[in-house]
Amino acid sequence: MDSSIDIAISSAAVHWLTAKPEVPYGDGLFLSQLDANLKKILLKKAADDWEIFISARSKELKVGGLLFVTGLASEIDDQGKLSVSAADLFTVMRRVLKGMIAEKILSQHVYDDYIFPVVPRTLDEYLAPVCSEVWQVKVAKIASGTNAFYAAYQQHGNAQTYAKDYINFVRSFSESAMIAGLFSPGAISMDAKACSEVIF
Repeated sequence: MDSSIDIAISSAAVHWLTAKPEVPYGDGLFLSQLDANLKKILLKKAADDWEIFISARSKELKVGGLLFVTGLASEIDDQGKLSVSAADLFTVMRRVLKGMIAEKILSQHVYDDYIFPVVPRTLDEYLAPVCSEVWQVKVAKIASGTNAFYAAYQQHGNAQTYAKDYINFVRSFSESAMIAGLFSPGAISMDAKACSEVIF
């Protein structure tokens, strides 16, 4: 495989961590909800994963080969405020999970040790390992995605349909990670799949 690939493509995958650092996360479910020290730990893991990914691709690609990558991102505005992809979504999900803890459906201890294993990097964090003689960056930018489900809702006006479609979308990328890391070890009064039904 070394130096044999002309084009490599990675779409919506590199923001997933290979594993979460084994530290207590307390009240935080997502990167945007962590304190500075915990963010530092999670960002270090994300940086290590990204360097391994970039190093592997640099060995596989031919000289002049192309690597296309898309992933979730965080952006710093002109006032220095950090905006993290999906932060609002995970604020809502955290609220539901805390309700499940209050109702003795989910273990507080397991929740405290869990973090959703995704890190939306800033542009600088994405570029850090590729700013070298090995790579030539053609395009690097953060683009705002459109919510196709909301656009459809604006056309049809059916709130229930919008809610169902959006929940199914969220479920498609988050359910397996939450069952494996949170519900399977932390369910109390129902099984993991039933816990998933509660949140979704």
